[in-house]
Amino acid sequence: MKQIAGIVCLITGLVLCALGAWTLMLPPQYAATARVQVDKDEPLPGSPPDYSYDPYFIQTEFEVMKSEVILDRVITDLKLNKSWGKGAPLTTAETRKMLEKHLYLAPVRNTRFIEVTFYDGNAKEAADVANAIVRVYVDYRREMRLTQIRAGINALQQEYAARSGKIRDAQTKLELLRLQYNVTDPAATNHPPEQQPYWDEKQKVAVMQLTNLQLNGKITDLPELLKSPWNKVRIAEDAKPPESPATPNRRLGIGLLAAGFLFSGGGYGLLRARA
Repeated sequence: MKQIAGIVCLITGLVLCALGAWTLMLPPQYAATARVQVDKDEPLPGSPPDYSYDPYFIQTEFEVMKSEVILDRVITDLKLNKSWGKGAPLTTAETRKMLEKHLYLAPVRNTRFIEVTFYDGNAKEAADVANAIVRVYVDYRREMRLTQIRAGINALQQEYAARSGKIRDAQTKLELLRLQYNVTDPAATNHPPEQQPYWDEKQKVAVMQLTNLQLNGKITDLPELLKSPWNKVRIAEDAKPPESPATPNRRLGIGLLAAGFLFSGGGYGLLRARA
C-alpha cells in the first residue's frame, strides 16, 4: 500500500509541478475595461409608448458589439491587420478572430452598464482596443437612431403630402356643394335643412385639416431629435492601461509548484521507505 501511495503522490507532485511551471511561463496578459451605458431608444414622437420588458436586450447588445459591423471598424481604425501581422498583414477575418478571442463582455448587475474588457500582451493596446470597441458601438447606435429618425420624418412627410392632397380634393368638393346648395354664408350657424350635405362635408374637411395640423407638429418636432438622438447610450468610463498583468496568476503558479514539491517529496519518501 505504501508503494502505491508513494507512486500516486509522486505522479501528483509531478503534475502539479508541471502545471505550476506552465502557469509561470505564460506570457503576461493585460486586461483593460471600458464601460458603456445602454438602454432602449425611446419611441419617436407620435409612436405608441413601449412599456414592454425585453429580457434579451443586453444579450442582443453583446451580439452587436461582437458583430462584424463593429469589429471590422475597430480593425480599420486601429490598423490592426498591419500591426498584428507578423511580417505580412493579416486578413480582416483573421484579425477579427483574434479580437473575438480576447474580448470579454459582462453586464454590471442591476444596472444598464456593460463592461467591455480586452486582453492583450501590451497594456496600452489593451486599453486602446477596449476604448475603440466602445466608441464604435456608441457611434453605430447613434447612426442607427439617426437613420430611424430620418425614416420617421420621411414617412410622416409622405403621409402629410397624401393627406394634403385629399384635403384639396375635399375642399374642391365642398366648393361645388356650396354652389349646388347656394350657400352664401359658409360661417353661418343657422341654415336650411336642404343645405345639410354641404355642412356635413364642411365638418369632415375641418377634421381632416385638424388632423393634418397635428401631423405637421410631429414633423416639426422630429428634426429636434437629430440634434441629440443618442441619449440612451453613452460611454460611462474609458479604459486605462493597467499597471499589472491580469494573467498569469503567479501566486497560483508558485502555489502549484510548492504543492508539487511537497507531494513529490512525500511520494519519494514513501517509496524509499518501502525499499
